[in-house]
Formats: sequence, C-alpha cells, structure tokens
Amino acid sequence: MYHQVLSPHLDSVDLTGPISFCHPDERFQIFKSLLKDIFKVTHATIGKVLLFRHLDIDLLFHHRIYFCDMIHLSMLFKMPRLRELRIELFACKLNDLMDLIYCCRSSLVFVSVNLDLDDNVSLPPACELQEKLVNLRLFLFCSPSKTGNEQLRELCVRNLPKLQVVREFASEFCNGEGLPLPDPEELKYQDEPASNLLHLIVDLDTNLPEAEEIHLRFPHVTHLKVLQNDVFSSEEVDLQTIDFLLNFSKVEHLDLRLSRPSTFNRILERLFGTYESRIKTLSVVSLSPMIKTCSISHIFQQFPNLEKLNFVSYRMDYDLSRPPINHLTELELLVTHISKDRSDLLSFILRPPTLERVKLIGQTENVEDVENVIRSIRDANGILRNLKSLVIDMNCASIGHVKKANFESYVELMYCAEKCLKDQNLENIQFFMNKLDEYSTLVRCHTGTCDGRKIRSRVFFFGANRAWLFWFIDTDLISFLDQYLID
Repeated sequence: MYHQVLSPHLDSVDLTGPISFCHPDERFQIFKSLLKDIFKVTHATIGKVLLFRHLDIDLLFHHRIYFCDMIHLSMLFKMPRLRELRIELFACKLNDLMDLIYCCRSSLVFVSVNLDLDDNVSLPPACELQEKLVNLRLFLFCSPSKTGNEQLRELCVRNLPKLQVVREFASEFCNGEGLPLPDPEELKYQDEPASNLLHLIVDLDTNLPEAEEIHLRFPHVTHLKVLQNDVFSSEEVDLQTIDFLLNFSKVEHLDLRLSRPSTFNRILERLFGTYESRIKTLSVVSLSPMIKTCSISHIFQQFPNLEKLNFVSYRMDYDLSRPPINHLTELELLVTHISKDRSDLLSFILRPPTLERVKLIGQTENVEDVENVIRSIRDANGILRNLKSLVIDMNCASIGHVKKANFESYVELMYCAEKCLKDQNLENIQFFMNKLDEYSTLVRCHTGTCDGRKIRSRVFFFGANRAWLFWFIDTDLISFLDQYLID
C-alpha cells in the first residue's frame, strides 16, 4: 500500500497503523524497509516521519531495537525539509541521535524518541550539545532511567536556549502543532541569553537553585506544570516556598499533580488566585484518595475563560452553584465520585454549547447522572450539539470490576449520541475498559475472532463466569463501534 502512495511530493507519513498490524517479529524489518523507501523517494519534500506509541504495540519488546542503525547519515543530508521526526516505538542511543539531528539541523525542529539511557549514562559535554542540537525547538524523550531523564533534561534546559519544550509537554492538551521553523539568518544569542522555554515543569519535592528568579530565567513560559512525584511522602510543602511560581507573566496553561492532603487546596488557591482569567487550559490531578478537592463549580468560577479541563478527584466538595461555562471546548473528567451528592452535575458540566471533545473516566456512583445526560441530549434544544468526539473509559482492570448498571448506561449514552448528534458534528466514539483495552478489540481477542494481544484479554477476563459474559459481550455494540474506527 505504501509503495502505491509514495511519491516525490509527499510531505508527511505516519507509519503507526501499518506497523501496529504487523507481527511483532517482523515490525522492525518492515519499518526499516518502509523508511528506506520513504527517504529514497521523497527525500526532497518529506517534512514529517511519524511512528507513535500505540495500544497494540508492546514498548518493552522493542526498547533495545535501535532505529538509528538503519539510517545512513549521508541520506539525511539530502533531506532539506525534514522538520519533525517522531519515532516513539523503537529506541536509539543518545550519541547516534545527536548525529542524526546535526545532519538535519537546518530544518529539524521537533524530535520525539525513546532513549537508551541508564542511571550511569555519560552525558555529552555542553559544547557538543550546543553544536548539534542548537536549532531544536521541541525535544521529547523517555527512557527507563529516571535519573538519566532528569540529568539530560537539566543539561538541555541550561545549554539550549532555543528549546521551547524538553522531555515532555507541560500540559495535557498539547501535541506540538504549529511549530516555528528555525531561521538560518537568526542572530546569535548574547553571552547570557534568556531561555526560550515555553513549557516548564517544577517538582516541589526537588530543591531548585535560585528558585526566586525562575521567572527571570524563563520569561516566556506559557505552560506551567507543578507536581509532587512522591505520593507516599509525609513531608509537606512550605507554602512560602511556592511564591516563586506566582511571578510568570505569560502563563495560560496550568497542570497540577499534587499528593499532600494538607496543602493541596492551599497550593491550588494560591495559583488560582494569581492566574485566574488568564488560564485557558487546566489539568488538576489529585494523586491521593485522602485529598478532598475543591468542587468543579469552583473551578469554573475561578477560571471564566477556561477552554479545556482535565479534572481527577477522588473526593470533592459539595457545591450546588451553577456558574456560567462559556468557553469550554474540551473536557476530560473522572466521574467516579462527582455525582454522589447531586445527580445533575454531569449534565450541568456538559451543557456548554462550545464543547467539542469529551472523555469520561470511571464509573459514576449515581447512574441517574448519566441518565440525565441522555435525556438532556434528546431534548429539542439538547446539549452537546457541537460534539465531535466522545470517549468513555470505564477504568476497570478486569471484568469483575465492571458494574452492569454503569456499563449499560454508558452503552445507552453512546447510542443516544450517535442517534441525536451524528447529523450535527459527531465524528468519533470510543469505548475503553481501561487505558490499555478498547472494548471491541478486547472482546474479539477473547472470543478468538481476531489476532491481538491475547495476554490482555486473559488478564481482563480472568475468573469471569457466564453470567458476566452474557451481558458484557455484545456483537451489536462491536458493530456500532466499528463505524468509528480511526484510520
């Protein structure tokens, strides 16, 4: 198929789909063959080469397969327009990757890879990093080594002032679109340039040198991520030490992942009170079930211009207020506990006419809340009339965790959305049992009607009895979901 569509005018190629369908033992050889042909035929015009992570691809299996081994550097010199290289399945060695980037330095601005780093990795000197990665704007990477990841990230932040994002996006909602191409005539920075970093990640469990001047070192930050990695630590954060996070002038996107019950809401309120009307996208994740967060209504009161929200809370304040929601286009919500005290909360949150993308995670404690949403969609002047995508993730590790009433209410919601919204803007419906297992693929693997990751279906259906399978396995639902398979 790829040989049929390859042409000297091709600008972008995404290999994720074809590679995910290949037998694991053949993936690398097929990828190698395709990449060789792509570079040979389209070298003058190709701008993007993509191989994203995929649910059906085992990352661990491929971690020690190095894709740089198949790419001749002489070939890269002939690719003047390659600006984005995202090979997120196979791995590469840091030195090999730096040579690759250097060959494409006049155009390459976005790299996303798996790196083979370990805790004892020898990082390159700063002068070599500056020479070879000087024009990179986005450098995303991951490896099994937390120490290696952090050391390389710090090295890049200190020595590559043109970088806008390093290691990972500091936002749930970013994908790297709209990248600026490097200007060959761009003036060189002065001796001590201010960083061009847009995405800043701050770990409150780490001592930050010169923290009080961090807004001066990174004056262009628009995406701020604040986290506490150690969920089990009892050490609290001194609230005075977070004052340095309140001085950024351009922040529009906040991502907060915190784990200490006694300071969680106080940290939130300090950040909320500072940035208020500026914030367009917000992610709030409680990492501990012991934390009682503010209500979701409070969030909309604090951020009247909010466009995208990701909210994960295991316990939240009870609040009957109904603030206006005027700009929300994208919502990702853990619904497990939000409707415990009021059965109209979900339909209230989903009422903005601007909403285009909704992802619901977990099983609500009040099925009536989902039923209210269904009724609200069916109304003549119903909600979600501009919805483009509905994704439901039941967040269940096994079939024993799936509650029949919740399962059936979600199925009815999907059918209702398809019936009432398909003639409007609806393009996508997906149904997951958890973040790894899509419903149709899971059932097909279990019933033997497709080849796939059998280990996943065996884990999910372990201990299942016929009574569960009777209501859970629904061939009509599989046919329905097949309409929305993403190419």
